[in-house]
Amino acid sequence: MVVVDSRGATTQVATWTATPGTVATPTATTVVPRADIRSIEIRAVASGKTLLAAHP
Repeated sequence: MVVVDSRGATTQVATWTATPGTVATPTATTVVPRADIRSIEIRAVASGKTLLAAHP
């Protein structure tokens, strides 16, 4: 999971391994102020491809 700030810089805030049939409940914190967060993204580690994004 990465946080993308208003400058486009990314900060990795969590990692986990997902397998079929499991539920992941990731928890993360960041020093990036909420007002500076442009998006929160779930990315595949191997490819860096964004799988899911939220834009507060």
